[in-house]
Amino acid sequence: MAISNVSNGFRPGVCTSTTRPSAPFEGQMIYETDTDKVLVYNGSAWYPPRNTAWGVLGRHELTTAFGTSSPHTTFQDEGLSVSVSYGPNRLLRATLLVRPYTNGGTNFVNYKLIRGSTAVTIWGFGLPDISNSEAPAKTITYTFAGPSTAGTETFKVQIAGTPNNTQVTSYGQPTTNDGPRQLVIEDVGPA
Repeated sequence: MAISNVSNGFRPGVCTSTTRPSAPFEGQMIYETDTDKVLVYNGSAWYPPRNTAWGVLGRHELTTAFGTSSPHTTFQDEGLSVSVSYGPNRLLRATLLVRPYTNGGTNFVNYKLIRGSTAVTIWGFGLPDISNSEAPAKTITYTFAGPSTAGTETFKVQIAGTPNNTQVTSYGQPTTNDGPRQLVIEDVGPA
């Protein structure tokens, strides 16, 4: 393909996410009108151009509370999980929005982010001695290098407290205007 009039610019193939080319070739570029995305075919799958951030890959929201069962020091699935597909050698960012609350003893809570069966990071922080209605909204982020090969994996969150806690709760926001608890996985650019 040759560009004969540079004032008009380059125009990739235009389609929707359901009408992509049926026999694409490696390096082919398209613009999806329904998703507002530019994608390039790498020989096996469609991906955004390598040198740009791809944005939100997946999100899970819950508005109900989760309370741990005994023992509260053992990490337990918190309920937030999301499966995402990503390209090779990308920087990924996980964002957790929660309202944590502990009762009894030392008020310390740990959240663990797991990719597949591997822990990516543990977020831990102390909380003031407050009532559950005063549980603070927390936004926790972590940026990390994704795998060297493209794939699809499930990310999930686990929660645990300290030995003195009688319960650790991760609240959603059904009665406040803070919004639900969420796990968001984003692609923020090439690694």
